[in-house]
Amino acid sequence: MYAYTSIKIGAHDDQPQSAPTVQAFLEVLEATDWTSIMGRWLETQETPLPAYVLQHAKNSATLSVSRISHDDVDYYQLMFFQRVRAGLFKKKMVGLSTELHAVGDMADFAECFWGGRFDELQQRMHAKGVNTFA
Repeated sequence: MYAYTSIKIGAHDDQPQSAPTVQAFLEVLEATDWTSIMGRWLETQETPLPAYVLQHAKNSATLSVSRISHDDVDYYQLMFFQRVRAGLFKKKMVGLSTELHAVGDMADFAECFWGGRFDELQQRMHAKGVNTFA
């Protein structure tokens, strides 16, 4: 059963020139057989929602991307988490979740994440309608 796949964003010490691009990620996202994956997941729901998890190593941020695709439903489910300073020695985790119904929106959100523009990403998520996790 698929749980998730992690894709690290940014410079890697071992392979700096092999970092994936937004376009390559979108192609993988579109090529994934989400209908089959979600169908198997819906039978048992024993694992977390199948997703690609983008990790921005430099900024302690992750963006989890799933595509809900079954019956008459077809949209992306995004979950964004980032550690932010909450005081001199404390950090807290900010978590947001939203649904995207247009592929173009997914490209814009991925560009924000890739570029490390997390404030802009959060603003866009709030504009779409968002669930907040404490």
